[in-house]
Amino acid sequence: MATTKVPEVRDITRIERIGAHSHIRGLGLDDALEPRQFLLPDAVAEYKFS
Repeated sequence: MATTKVPEVRDITRIERIGAHSHIRGLGLDDALEPRQFLLPDAVAEYKFS
């Protein structure tokens, strides 16, 4: 009978934390999600409303 390997389950807390921060990078927020500046981020400031 063949044995099947079960992949090791990694701690997903770290992966989730990284994923949660990856989509807010560059929005002018610090690690506590507080504004670093009172200026709009470049990506928002350059957005052309049509």
